Amino acid sequence: MSKKPKDKHQEQTIRIALAERHWVMLLGLLNQFIVKSVGPEIEKLKKQGIQFEDIDDVQATVLGGPILVRGIIVKELVAKGVMRPEADERVGIDKIMGAVEDFKKRLEDGEV
Repeated sequence: MSKKPKDKHQEQTIRIALAERHWVMLLGLLNQFIVKSVGPEIEKLKKQGIQFEDIDDVQATVLGGPILVRGIIVKELVAKGVMRPEADERVGIDKIMGAVEDFKKRLEDGEV
């Protein structure tokens, strides 16, 4: 079985069925990774004067990916009634993508 070459932005979605408690546990682990690893790395880049838009795709994925995934999981858990809507309003994927769009606009306007 051969696979067609993929554009790096076109990936198939893989759905994984887990019990609600397992999703919540995974979300907790992911959040700890963000707090203990991603956050300090972003701060280190800031101290070095390196802007997020200046890092390569791999580093951007490693730093931004966990935050995006957390947002997706939160949105789905809220939709299923496992988490309160306030969680989605604070760190859900729509909030994150809105912040990304705001950041892009500020870049275009030369504010950053």
